[in-house]
This record gives sequence, structure tokens and C-alpha cells, in this order.
Amino acid sequence: MTTVPPGPAGTPEPPAQQAAPGTPGSSPEVTLRRTDGQWHVVPAPGGELDGDTDLIVALTLADLVAGPPRPAAAPGRADPSASELERLRVQVRQLEHALAARVLVEQAIGVLAERLGAPPRTAFEQLRRIARSRGQKVFDLATAVVASAHGAPAGDLPVELRPPQH
Repeated sequence: MTTVPPGPAGTPEPPAQQAAPGTPGSSPEVTLRRTDGQWHVVPAPGGELDGDTDLIVALTLADLVAGPPRPAAAPGRADPSASELERLRVQVRQLEHALAARVLVEQAIGVLAERLGAPPRTAFEQLRRIARSRGQKVFDLATAVVASAHGAPAGDLPVELRPPQH
């Protein structure tokens, strides 16, 4: 069994999930459980996971059930009179925040590229154009797009960014 740190704080704990059965040469079947704030990947009865497969399956499943990442509030600026170490710590927090925000925007671009049947560049331009026309930050609109891909209501999304109706 492998234990993986949980997704972002505030993520509701999903029930245990069974991975889709594998095809020959693919990853083995596993069950994913979250207990005590940790993810546990358990092979199917009679199954076995090697170290690399175990880690890849665990991280993939954890990402799938964790939902969209939620960057923490943007860190403030370092006090100019702070020590160099404290200024570097603030800079690291700022860079981590920027990376998390970038990841979320990239996920939204992927969702929109699939929905629109367009290349990623076109999807980004559409996202940026609509955010500007609504007076929103690209990050805020991207958050709504990614949330809609995870099943959140798409009511606040502009019609051209909503998931297709089936």
C-alpha cells in the first residue's frame, strides 16, 4: 500500500474509488482510499504493485479525486527592513503562488481546447478576451472553467465557455 499526501485543504473527502480495469500492459487495478488525511492506494485482491507503478498510480488517482488546485491567497511583499532570509522566504511563497496559479490557468486552457475543439493558443486567447470583457482576472475565470470540468455548476460561465449539453 502507498500513502500519498492529500489534495488542497478544504477538499471534501471522496468515497473510496475503484480505478477502471486495466488492459494488458497497463496499470493494475487499485482502490484509492483517503483516511487520516492521507491517500492510500491498495492493489486489487491478488494484485501487486511495483515501486514505480505504485507511485504513478497513486499520484494520478490523487490528482483526479482532489479536484482543482486552489492557490492560497497571494502573499504580501517582504518588508524592506527584513532580513535577507525572510525576504527570500517571501519570494519563495510568491513564486509558489504564481506557479499554482499558472497550473490552474493551463488546466483551464486544456479544458477549453477540448470543449472548443481548438488549439491551446486559441483557447487561451478566448479565455483572456472573455475575462477582459467581463472585467475579471484570467485566473478567476480559469478557476470557474476548471471547477466546471469537475462538476461544479457552470451557471456563472459565459455561454461560449460552458461544457456542451448532452
